[in-house]
Amino acid sequence: MVKGDYIYNEWEEEDLRKMKEKIKELKELGYKQVYYDMDYLNRYFYFEIDEEEVFEKWEQDEIGFYKKGAGLKATGADARREKRPNMWFPVFVTNDDNVYVSQNPENSEEVPMEIRDKEFIKVYPITNGQEMRWRWNRDKFNKDANDVIVIRNRDNITLYKKQRPQLGDMPTKKPKTIFYKPEYSSGNGTGLLKDIFNDEKVFNNPKPLELIKDIIKLGSDKNDIILDFFAGSGTTGHAVLDINKEEPESNRKFILVTNNEQNICEEVCYPRMKKLLKGYINQKGKRINRYEENLKYFKADVVNKNKNRDQMKAIMAQKIYDLLCIKENCFTLIEEKPYYRIYSQGNKIMGIYSFFSENYMEEFKEKIKQVKVKEKIIYSFSFTNYVKEGLFEDLKGVELKAIPTRILEILDDLRK
Repeated sequence: MVKGDYIYNEWEEEDLRKMKEKIKELKELGYKQVYYDMDYLNRYFYFEIDEEEVFEKWEQDEIGFYKKGAGLKATGADARREKRPNMWFPVFVTNDDNVYVSQNPENSEEVPMEIRDKEFIKVYPITNGQEMRWRWNRDKFNKDANDVIVIRNRDNITLYKKQRPQLGDMPTKKPKTIFYKPEYSSGNGTGLLKDIFNDEKVFNNPKPLELIKDIIKLGSDKNDIILDFFAGSGTTGHAVLDINKEEPESNRKFILVTNNEQNICEEVCYPRMKKLLKGYINQKGKRINRYEENLKYFKADVVNKNKNRDQMKAIMAQKIYDLLCIKENCFTLIEEKPYYRIYSQGNKIMGIYSFFSENYMEEFKEKIKQVKVKEKIIYSFSFTNYVKEGLFEDLKGVELKAIPTRILEILDDLRK
């Protein structure tokens, strides 16, 4: 052992949380560096994949492995023809699915010499009748013609690029420094959102769902809460719902926070979550089944600071119902009075007595007694961190907690 260091690599039967606790403990004892078994971490953080199934999705040509990548028609705010006129031109597709573009710099419509005696179709970058542009210029099409995939659907032809594995990114369970999957294309995020909102473009450049899912799988445990403080279109919430549906042992939860700039919360993020939870009809007319989860929507408010600490506690106690609902995962309101509320969830109730005096306490306790459930939690107003002794001695099997002193202490810490 080197002085100032501590080496601990007996992690075979320890889970990651215990390891983190051990590392923290050792650093508090004064050890400057803590080394741990990286092989164990690689076994903990990995992608759950069926390697045989994944390899079946790869195809091979004379160059090597490839998958279908992004479409070669541009998307997004700068995708229209007028934005880059030189990237509007026909691509000539022959019957054997080879692609060509004109070699004449002055005339993009000129048929290439190689195919003048062949049958071909001219393909333009048009979406819903609007003239768009290609992602590649003509030189790129000529140079990388072997990296184009031709997909025929009735009378339509769509062009995609061949996505080649790079930097050792053939399918593997171990995560790499650089993430690489065709599913991570930003176009997939846009396409999915349009599918949910019936072909309406409601948000520019949403994050790809599969990328966020993989990040969550690598960085969280099955019972963790995922917080996205810049929720945007709500992809993080969608990813958590997907993971919980795909992995029976996953019980992850999410909290999405966003402002309402350009109505993104009211018109995009919340409606997306609502559609996912209720089910929706996609662009092809197919019914997409609902996710078996629940959703609550809260609006943040500002509480002006009061120099009188006791008055501040009385004010805060009236403002924290929703915070406690989130903390205890208890949301169904079954009793509401001006100075107390009672919520239920499954076989649990939560009572919140928020008034600074005991005027309504007996009425509140009688309501609690009437509800027959296994677990009862009571939050009661107190000017200290403790509930007044003896106040609830007639209620058996109840967990008591004081409000709002601890919450104010946390807010004070955040302001530092």
